[in-house]
Amino acid sequence: MKRRFSSTTDEAQIADLMARGEFGQLAPVAMRLLGRTPDHPLGLKALAVAHITAGRHDAALPLLQRGVKLYPGDAEMHSNRAIALAASGRSGEALASIDAALALAPQRAEFHANRAEALLRFGALDAAIESCRTALLLAPQLANAHNTLGAALHRKRRFAEALEAFQRAAQLNPESFDAFVNFVVTLGDLGRFDEAANCARKVLDEAGLNQGEADALLPHLCAAERGCCDWRRADLPASLRELMRRRLDQGPEPFFMTHIEDIDRATLRQGAECYGQAYLKGARGERLDGGESASSAAASADDPLRPLRIGFLSADFRAHPVSELAVGIFEVFDRKEFTVHAYGYGPQGASPLRRRLGAAFDVFRDIDALSFADAAELMRRDRIDILVDMNGWTKFSRSGILAHAPAPVSATWLGFPGTLGVPGLADYLISDTVVTPPDHADGYVEHLALMPQSYQPSSRVAQPQPLPKRGEAGLPDDAFVFCSFNQSVKITPPAFGVWCELLRRNPAAVLWLGFQSEVAQANLRREAQAQGIAADRIVFAPWRELADHLARLPLADLALDTFPYGSHTTGSDMLWAGVPMVARLGNTFAGRVSASVLHAAGLPELIAGSDEDYLALADALAKDPGRCRALRDRLGAARASAPLFDTGRFGRDMGRLFRAMWRNHVSGRHAPIQLHPGDD
Repeated sequence: MKRRFSSTTDEAQIADLMARGEFGQLAPVAMRLLGRTPDHPLGLKALAVAHITAGRHDAALPLLQRGVKLYPGDAEMHSNRAIALAASGRSGEALASIDAALALAPQRAEFHANRAEALLRFGALDAAIESCRTALLLAPQLANAHNTLGAALHRKRRFAEALEAFQRAAQLNPESFDAFVNFVVTLGDLGRFDEAANCARKVLDEAGLNQGEADALLPHLCAAERGCCDWRRADLPASLRELMRRRLDQGPEPFFMTHIEDIDRATLRQGAECYGQAYLKGARGERLDGGESASSAAASADDPLRPLRIGFLSADFRAHPVSELAVGIFEVFDRKEFTVHAYGYGPQGASPLRRRLGAAFDVFRDIDALSFADAAELMRRDRIDILVDMNGWTKFSRSGILAHAPAPVSATWLGFPGTLGVPGLADYLISDTVVTPPDHADGYVEHLALMPQSYQPSSRVAQPQPLPKRGEAGLPDDAFVFCSFNQSVKITPPAFGVWCELLRRNPAAVLWLGFQSEVAQANLRREAQAQGIAADRIVFAPWRELADHLARLPLADLALDTFPYGSHTTGSDMLWAGVPMVARLGNTFAGRVSASVLHAAGLPELIAGSDEDYLALADALAKDPGRCRALRDRLGAARASAPLFDTGRFGRDMGRLFRAMWRNHVSGRHAPIQLHPGDD
């Protein structure tokens, strides 16, 4: 029997407030209406909306649960329930509720937009884009649909389209802080760091942001300024460290924070936990096809010696530094011991490296269109024993897949230099004793699984090219050439200050830096001049294809490591090219990788323990050409003998590490693992 309610002053007032968007004034009117008629549908919806707009989703949900039960034909009740469920992290139920609303009112554009938001939480990017497109066909001016569309396109690395969507969202709703932040982030992803910094700086300085908004924008301002080497705001690093220590609901991206000077392991762990918990909120929903997820747990009586199925999860199975390092390892795994699966997503292209990767795996799955839960289900159907996540909390993470237990054992490796921070998300962090000594274990929630040499492999992916002449590279023939080919975000004020001091102490030297934007070049030259160094002593290398880039590296005399985030792929490339590298041993994972590769190359004497030692060592080498030549000779010999360049040895060691993980699993436990050179 349908309930009938006569029109009242309260109903009219609620309708007026809703139409004007004055949701903060709804609660007293709705409560007065419900006081007279406890099950009034408009009263239930209005009070729930008041709670939702105030962030009190737990208070809204019981009202909407009651409303859906009493009025199953009320589409708005279902839709509002979906919003409250999604905000509470119950994305599966939210999706079912919004689908119920759409079944009743398929032409409601806002319902399609809400569905897209739920799908985005699932990691179902293609489906989210489709729902956004449907919403915008029905209502082209729907700002939140443009914003959600941009978010889905951004995760698929379609940055130009994402920027257009965010810009449209901000135009339609100038009060949308979320759309503005997304716009700033995407400018940076397009390499337009100076524009991103200018936009963020203007709003931060002039818009009267509240504390939460300022906290959200500050990391993106710092990332943009670091991207173009603009260091005028000297207070930003300290402000970012304080943000992470305050345990914000989400906080700065952990990967960016690894680049900030004076960051410590405890702060990085805490920040990763906050970020990860926010990222995973709603990612643990049901499968989109409605099926039940199978358990990934294997029986403890499983044979610990049987061939294992290893899965590698990555957005970077393409022309990318991570794959440049790892492709040779995928090729050399013993196929009698292991079947090797790839689970790739995002644009992959048709480069020679992508083709080589396709041949390196026994099975290659493109999971770009799958949600987190459906990707995990595919891995379970493939009976993966150990899944290795190679992205962690990098920008294009799909570590939400790990939350669905896709394999009995999970680990992180290579792509993200640190802990995921969320207990139980991954069992192991693959590393080595230089990068993560056992006494650093409290900085990581995962068990440490330590390789006997460097955890970082060093595959070769480019055909040797003739060595160019210095003049062809814009370098003086008679100068001592210091070099660093790291990205601009790694070049910090302390590191650049040491480099300028080296140039002061060595008047005939130049500093050769890797490709940077015009704005970054101008800022670095300005900073050098401020420190008394002529701008023409900073030489910038233009961008080149990988083979041509690697061919020019031997023109340098000495590579200079960055800090606190050191050289990773860049360091391996320099050492393979025969260029000695001075490293600064840091306190975090990202700050110790260059020391690890130097150990594995047989040159531990090039590792400095402080800024002062780093400066003294680099200066001494610049003044001793004979010593530099001897180091180059040792590196030439190391190509044939050093563990850093021995992919066969690395593959065998990693295989032993996987076996140790599996033995732990079969015995019913996870525990730290440490392999030693020569162990079998």
